Amino acid sequence: MKTSTRLIAIAVLIAFSFQPVIAQKKQVILKIDQEPLVLEVGQTAALQVKAVDQEGNLLADGKQFFTILRQEGFVPSSGALVDSVGNVTGMVPGSYNLIVIRPGEEGEAFAKKYVQLRVINKKIAKLELEDFPTKIYSGTSFKLNLKATDEMGLSAPSENVQLKSSNPKVARIDALGHLYAGEPGNASLIMNAGDITSTVQFKVLKNPVESLTLQLSTTSARTGDVVSLNATAFDKSGKTVDDITVLFTVSGVVAEDGSGASAIVLPDGRFVAEKPGTYTILASAGNNSSTATVEITPRNVKREIELVGQGRISNKH
Repeated sequence: MKTSTRLIAIAVLIAFSFQPVIAQKKQVILKIDQEPLVLEVGQTAALQVKAVDQEGNLLADGKQFFTILRQEGFVPSSGALVDSVGNVTGMVPGSYNLIVIRPGEEGEAFAKKYVQLRVINKKIAKLELEDFPTKIYSGTSFKLNLKATDEMGLSAPSENVQLKSSNPKVARIDALGHLYAGEPGNASLIMNAGDITSTVQFKVLKNPVESLTLQLSTTSARTGDVVSLNATAFDKSGKTVDDITVLFTVSGVVAEDGSGASAIVLPDGRFVAEKPGTYTILASAGNNSSTATVEITPRNVKREIELVGQGRISNKH
């Protein structure tokens, strides 16, 4: 019995000794100097890709493939274009992932490289204000709706546009782009971005409002419901002042803990609460204000979950 066991062991060793030796493929590292790659819309750059081994030795040129994906979701994007030799052209402002793949020459391992790609606007060519009030009354305030357009006619970020008033006593502008109307008079709003300057002239009028009322579409609602706000301003003769800007703010006691906004009120007079509680809404126009209270209860929507299938998510890395 011992002899037969010994013979089997020897046979196994002989069999393994004649197995072909599988050569380990050489590891490949892709290096790109232009990282992150930043392009203006319409600009093209040639991607310079170098392949080296683990010791840093430069490898011979080989086949390479390129693709561009959105940063969120890893799905194909047309925000930039790349051809078969690595020429990248920016098309739409945004952030993307440029993927370089080298399948591997003989004896080389597969290699892949992610490159951050950011497409930015060209220089700003035009500055303008949208929805600017036709009448501005002293004591009121509102957010400026600034629109910037680049040399390609595309909408451009306006965060770096400088805003100032020619007469701070008549109107001042804060760092967040809010205009606060002061004493009656004339002023100019000056917008500047690089070598582009635009000016809007306006007049602040005496505030005619003597009283303000606030009505809600309902005083009780559930979380997620939209409550409409109706603020009406009156002058000293009791006539309504329809063209005055009314500012809405909200405060309240939330019935549960948690992060995030409890409730929001939009400039057009819509209120939505995400958490139950009692909320007080303030409407103001100059020195006049009015308040109203709304009670928000939980929606308590419940539904049984039915499993209808399952599958593998392959677009997450």
